[in-house]
Amino acid sequence: MAIAPLALGVAATSLTVAAVDRVSKSLARPGVANEGLGEQGVAEAAEGTTTRRLVVLGASGGSGVAVVEAALERNYHVVAFARDQQRLNRELGHLMGHASLEVALGEISDLTALLSAMQGAQAVICTVGPRPETAPLGTEAWAFGTCHSDPGVEACRKCQIERLIVQGCALTSAPGEWWGLLTPARLARAVVRWQNSSKAIDDAEAVMKYLYNEAKDVKWVVARPVWLEEGEARGALVPNLDTFTQSSIRYADLALWLLEQVDGGDYVQKMPRLKYGPVEYPI
Repeated sequence: MAIAPLALGVAATSLTVAAVDRVSKSLARPGVANEGLGEQGVAEAAEGTTTRRLVVLGASGGSGVAVVEAALERNYHVVAFARDQQRLNRELGHLMGHASLEVALGEISDLTALLSAMQGAQAVICTVGPRPETAPLGTEAWAFGTCHSDPGVEACRKCQIERLIVQGCALTSAPGEWWGLLTPARLARAVVRWQNSSKAIDDAEAVMKYLYNEAKDVKWVVARPVWLEEGEARGALVPNLDTFTQSSIRYADLALWLLEQVDGGDYVQKMPRLKYGPVEYPI
């Protein structure tokens, strides 16, 4: 008989949690950085010319390598910015002799190095992230951190960069965005933050918050792709406002979408998530 009150208590708690979760999901919103997004078509990557200069920050990582390859195929003059020459040689060895590829070495927080790399560039694509992905990465290591004299944004301003495109991740929350309380996204964030002891999500959100609050004069785009993997291109990515789902996309497809933003204007100062369609909330 003593079990009955306990069972009733568990049942009541479960119902309360379920009710709160349902209410929280009904209040979910995409965040201030995605306000005004309507139905958009899938833009095609513009063909560049050798007179167009593109800087790729974090060029030795998986996304960076894919962007460099795709940009060279579209006749951009690419500046591959990285901190480690040996790793850059290893990852881009097959392209190191390309006539339209230039190498710039330096720390992502070094304003002087960034200014040198960005001179004359029309756009900057930042794919900087922690390596390994579970390693802590302080915001000081990003080009786009939390200080008002941020070197990455300041370099873009001084060099009059026309477009700044930043790679984030789907697990981040845009300023003002609200998820339900019991969602796969929150569980995945908890694993990354606590089980893997990583600050990657917090750092990426600090970047997004900084751009939204402190860089309204810069034409930036933040892409939030789901899990990334190697492999041949599969097809076009769909910008969306779906909450995080367990799926993956290819580096090659992400690279093409990022390059589309050099000329596209649909997502300026927006932070769409990216995955293959169909999606629940296309934008």
